[in-house]
Amino acid sequence: MNKLWLMDKMRGVAIRATPEEKIRQKLLHVLIEELFFPKEHVIVEKALSELPHLKGKRVPKRRLDILCYFPSHDQLLPLLLIECKKSGGGQQALNQVSGYNYWVGAPFVAIANQECILLKYLDIASNEMVIKEGLPSYQDLIACCR
Repeated sequence: MNKLWLMDKMRGVAIRATPEEKIRQKLLHVLIEELFFPKEHVIVEKALSELPHLKGKRVPKRRLDILCYFPSHDQLLPLLLIECKKSGGGQQALNQVSGYNYWVGAPFVAIANQECILLKYLDIASNEMVIKEGLPSYQDLIACCR
């Protein structure tokens, strides 16, 4: 691929190498290769209406960047919703991904940019929202949900 295009290994297509897409592709590599998220449990750039657990429901016309699922009993449940930003990623971006999560229902949300990844979740023990830099492994996130 040249500098204008990237190969999206998740979707098997060439895509424009926009700043956000570069972040998304790098993050997908980290999720799957380093944090051991199963590739088959990761959804990339889908409309809310296309998500398996929201099919048939009335949802806004919004498109999410990355959604990771985990198996629970005989179904897949949302685990981690990630929004990729070319720059910034402060409170406004956290509000945006939290707004998407109103519909998605993942226990963890994150924003990613060139500099860092911020993870946001509700700490059950303190009943307070926590924001941390970085992402735990797939197994560590699942352990928090059981």
